Amino acid sequence: MMGHNIGIVVLLAVALACGPSSAAEHNSAGVKHFEAGRVEEAIAAYSEAILLDPNSAQAFYNRGQAYFTIGQPEKAVTDFTRAIEVDPADRQVALAYAGRAMAYTLMGNDDEAQSDFARAVRGGFEARRLLSMIDEIKAQR
Repeated sequence: MMGHNIGIVVLLAVALACGPSSAAEHNSAGVKHFEAGRVEEAIAAYSEAILLDPNSAQAFYNRGQAYFTIGQPEKAVTDFTRAIEVDPADRQVALAYAGRAMAYTLMGNDDEAQSDFARAVRGGFEARRLLSMIDEIKAQR
């Protein structure tokens, strides 16, 4: 009976070792889930990445994008804001501002959206493209 328990412990340890172990690995797993349309699984993977590395601007951005995709703009705004706070010098911070602008638009907070639109464009996001996305969101509100 004792040998059987050891076998279970070994199997469990191997299973745990085979799964993602770092924040980057969890973030990558989240991206794969998101791209496959498994948004809830992506959110779980991004959340695990954030637990392992609370300063992962990429994981916060990705989770914000996932929340936006499933119609939870308040959570998206929180994560986009955290991505900006964690690494305001990141070369991709314009993406977080663009995401937050779209989430604010979905929420009907057009003043905040306009402010983030300007920040996203200053950071290098294409103005015409972002304006088109925001107009599309407004038409769906």
